[in-house]
Amino acid sequence: MSTNNKNKRARADTIGNARVTTPARTKKEQSPGYADKALDPSTQEDLLATSAKCHPDIVTSIESAYKDLVARQAKIALPFDTWPMKARYELRRYNELPKHEQYDKEGDAADLISKLVESITETVKEYHSFQTKFNAVEAIRNIFEEVIRTEGKVAKALRKWKMDSDWGSQLTEICEMFARDDWSKMAVAKASDGTLYLDFFAKTAREAKKRGLDGDLRLYDALEILRTKPWVEG
Repeated sequence: MSTNNKNKRARADTIGNARVTTPARTKKEQSPGYADKALDPSTQEDLLATSAKCHPDIVTSIESAYKDLVARQAKIALPFDTWPMKARYELRRYNELPKHEQYDKEGDAADLISKLVESITETVKEYHSFQTKFNAVEAIRNIFEEVIRTEGKVAKALRKWKMDSDWGSQLTEICEMFARDDWSKMAVAKASDGTLYLDFFAKTAREAKKRGLDGDLRLYDALEILRTKPWVEG
């Protein structure tokens, strides 16, 4: 294959079940040290901010693009249903392993939960719709419920191990993302069983406390944010 053909050929990368095609790198991009010379994101942001001060049109353009982004995202509700399903499946799979294979599997279980929670947190942004953020909170609550309720040696060891994680902090981080206008929606939101969602959430918080896990999962902290933030902001 000629050099030109190689440069024209696209590389296919896989993210989850989706395939993302990216252009082939040029010789310059492939050369040693190229990555070191490229501007890091923070430097790019600084340059953009400096340019914006000198050119008001840039500020207007950025504000317009952001408003368009928010408007588009307001119409979208990202689903997170598969994350709790993955947690449920894996925790129960660990429980079904022969006893000699369950040894120290709580570490693997903790890694799994961490990856699932981090994946949700990294996906959700402040400009996302109420429904997207609501779905994210419910997915993490559901994952925590699996940790709290699942029986078996691995799940029990995971609870006893006290995780030493920031799972709860990531939950509260998403709760803090809700816009002021979102709280009126949260106050009347319904859970899958038809009850008010905040009451439904509180049940999981109480279960976590009984298990001695609230310090790790911070469900009561999250509930406090969801119930009181509009009034705290005045």
